[in-house]
Amino acid sequence: RTSDRMRVLGRSLFTSLSLVSSILPAQHAAAFLSPLPFVATPRPLVPGPRPAVSRARRLATMPPLRMGAATEGQDLKELFDLYEAPGEEFALSGVPTKLGLNKERGLVHRDGDWHRAIHVWLYTPSGELVLQKRSEKKDTFPGKWDVSVGGHVTSGEGVMHTAIKESEEELGVKVAEADLESLGTIATSLKGSSPKQGAFQCNEYKDLFLLRFGGRLEDLDFADNEVEAVDLKGWRDVEADMRKQLSPEGVELDGPYVPRPQ
Repeated sequence: RTSDRMRVLGRSLFTSLSLVSSILPAQHAAAFLSPLPFVATPRPLVPGPRPAVSRARRLATMPPLRMGAATEGQDLKELFDLYEAPGEEFALSGVPTKLGLNKERGLVHRDGDWHRAIHVWLYTPSGELVLQKRSEKKDTFPGKWDVSVGGHVTSGEGVMHTAIKESEEELGVKVAEADLESLGTIATSLKGSSPKQGAFQCNEYKDLFLLRFGGRLEDLDFADNEVEAVDLKGWRDVEADMRKQLSPEGVELDGPYVPRPQ
């Protein structure tokens, strides 16, 4: 089962991008993906063709009202539920344990508290992945290329609800629970610094999902305060690009992608 393979791979030191790529068969990525019947269809919010996928060029073709939309990025006071650090129980069950506490987003990232997030990978039948370039207004890893859809789970909300909500908010893709294939939960740890947050330690339980994409990049209605651009790239190319961000000694180098977690 996909979820069983994903749980084993989740123990290694890879981002979910690398994890998704590594479970695809070496010769026929599409053969692995083809059993998923759902084709995600972007909702048409702006009439007419939209031939570009960068935010700057896209805004030039949009009505002035949309250009005036708020672009302040995340609310650092948003509340997250807190979880125990991963240990033997999580290794056996794959289920994070809640502490019964919540805390503001900015403080969670400052203090390195364990919290929950989702990653949704949109893929094509030919084995390509939809990538998003994170907005420069993001509080963590601004301007880096990342998973198709990513988001934190707000206090009191569920993982599946968040995956559905973030897919629509970030890319304008409407999905239902049955459309998403769960790949399991992994624990990752990343640190960095950004103008919005300052120094941060992002300790996350990530729930990973696959979603088949049969639309066009030009039709994705991505949120300007979340996403700078979108791209479509073969999973082999993405994996090769990420390996270039590692030195021969395995040290993470600065590059265009969100780095691998420790």
